[in-house]
Amino acid sequence: MSDEGDELRRLRLDVEDLQRRVRMLEAGGAGEKVAPGTVERQFGLTAVNRIGALTLAIGIIFFFKYAADNEWIGRGARLTAGVIAGAAMLAAAEWLARQQQRVFAQGIAGCGLAALYISSYAGFAWYRFFSEGTAAAALVAVSGLAVWLSFRYAHLAIAGLGFTGGLLTPLLLEGDRAGAGVVLPYLFLIDFTCVVVSSKRRWPLLAGVVAAEAAIAAFFLTPSMAPGWFVVFALMLGAVHLGATGLLRGDRVLHDTLYGAGHGLIVAGLLREVVLWTERVISGPARSGAESEFGSLFLAAYGIGALAVGIARHSNVARTLGLVLIGVVIGKLYLWDVWFLERLYRMSAFGGLGILLLAASWVYSRARDVR
Repeated sequence: MSDEGDELRRLRLDVEDLQRRVRMLEAGGAGEKVAPGTVERQFGLTAVNRIGALTLAIGIIFFFKYAADNEWIGRGARLTAGVIAGAAMLAAAEWLARQQQRVFAQGIAGCGLAALYISSYAGFAWYRFFSEGTAAAALVAVSGLAVWLSFRYAHLAIAGLGFTGGLLTPLLLEGDRAGAGVVLPYLFLIDFTCVVVSSKRRWPLLAGVVAAEAAIAAFFLTPSMAPGWFVVFALMLGAVHLGATGLLRGDRVLHDTLYGAGHGLIVAGLLREVVLWTERVISGPARSGAESEFGSLFLAAYGIGALAVGIARHSNVARTLGLVLIGVVIGKLYLWDVWFLERLYRMSAFGGLGILLLAASWVYSRARDVR
């Protein structure tokens, strides 16, 4: 009896809470005043603030380059001016945050971090003021500071700036000379840290964007003499993303983002392996056609597998992944392969992919309850 009374009390409290929320919503919509959170405020405060910060950062880049080309004040003075400007903007952002101007503070902080990053790069690339190792340490330190500040200001864009800066560092400093054994673990650590940060702060967009950036950076930094390292990197990083999904079942958006990023990395790694295998087996002019056809067949097969798993497990994200991959293959088939493949590869591509696409439709025909 007491259990039923407790249940009724909880239900009554829930109903009262819902009624209170409805009254607040009705009161908020009664007036004609522009309330915080409207589209106008979002554009006027947030969007313009971000665009202004980006524009100022670009202006700083032009200033550094122009000062270097025209040999204005000495190298040390130029570099000092950039560091002072960046530090001053970070101090201003801190003051604004304490004044409850968080959105404005976020833009100023981002611009200050950009100024410090640009100054560190300019000190090595344009002014030759310090060594490549010192520049790498400075750029990584600024990137780490950005990630830390993203927690302080609770903003995804600052975290994205930090992680992007960290991934750009080896590209800007020609890190491929250090070897895949050094660069790829560094990129792996950057993205692994991003997965942890995204999971703690519930920032799905950050996880997806940084995963794509890490894959692109690894592809360009992998030495031509050891291209297989990219395959290992992509598969391992994909496994990390998929493993993280098991801990995030309560956050559907973040779970699905990590799931899609994980499979995207695995597809990139295996697709690269297909290309490398084709290069080892086939030589001469026929190789490019074979690479294109085998790559399309692999993507179609992977997409069908994702569809089957999605239907069997009632997973919407797996079915979406499968349909996206199949859509990519169809687009490539009709927009590229039909015009640029040789006749033999064109016939085999259309024949093989036609069979696979029919198999995909058969998989859907067997699904009686797609949810």
